[in-house]
Amino acid sequence: MATNLNLTPANFRGGFLQSPQTLEIGEILRVYFSTRFIDPSGNPVSRVEFIDFSKDWKRLEAFSKPLIISEPILGAYDEHGIFPFVPFRISNSEILGFISGWSRRVSVDVETAIGICKSVDNGKTFARIGDGPILAAGRGEPFLVGDPCIIGHAGTLLMYYIFGTSWIQNPNEPQSPLDRVYRIGLATSSDGLNWIRSNGKQIISVEEKLECQALPSVVRYREGWLMAFCFRNAHDFRMVKEKGYRLGFATSRDGYTWTRLLDNEYNVEISDWNSEMQCYPNLYLRDEQIFLLSNGNQFGRDGFGLHLLDCDLKYVL
Repeated sequence: MATNLNLTPANFRGGFLQSPQTLEIGEILRVYFSTRFIDPSGNPVSRVEFIDFSKDWKRLEAFSKPLIISEPILGAYDEHGIFPFVPFRISNSEILGFISGWSRRVSVDVETAIGICKSVDNGKTFARIGDGPILAAGRGEPFLVGDPCIIGHAGTLLMYYIFGTSWIQNPNEPQSPLDRVYRIGLATSSDGLNWIRSNGKQIISVEEKLECQALPSVVRYREGWLMAFCFRNAHDFRMVKEKGYRLGFATSRDGYTWTRLLDNEYNVEISDWNSEMQCYPNLYLRDEQIFLLSNGNQFGRDGFGLHLLDCDLKYVL
């Protein structure tokens, strides 16, 4: 299903180029990503930068620039970082930025929520629309919320996102921190600020009980819709290759009801950079071609790769 174009920039200031997200800006194709720095306390924080490419992906226009966005306030949902940062164009010069923010906790490792900001200079700088989230843990989804993907359709905004279902102990490591389980859900909005969600209803089937699903990315293609996502086991995913992240795909006729593709219905080329892990996908559609950006080994420590998908949705719809 894919041909690898072997475009994997590396050696950025903080290490890691996680969750690449594409945005067209004139004749430039901008890729936002999250990288890591160490704060004065010795803990990692995530910050957003971007790279600019020519639209044919053959020329690097700007190697790396920090995204200018104000620092989060103390104790806010994104106090310790943004991962991922998702752009959504609303006019020629205005872009909404959806912030998947995270903060450290004590009883469990992390809490996440989704906030929003806006750019009026075509994606160079962003101003927050409030310091709090627009989507966070709630009555039907009491744990993490994050990883937004926004699609406009028939006057409605659709947000594909992940929500936590539980925190569980690894039976093989009873002294280790708890592991989280999360699935993909769907919310709708008319203005991008107020969202109606399905409150714990997952839209993508699972292959096993302890499957975790992350980073949904959706494009509309011909008569249907295509989603890429990544999935892993809740336990031992950092050390056991078979339990680590892999890419999955699903199709839909309307954007609401989804059918997960079987393993034999797609193939993503494996090379040295993604031989142990394939994760954090982003789909980009241009001129009837679907490109897939994704991270590889060690959660994108050394960069991201680019694939050109060979995909006929008529076969799977």
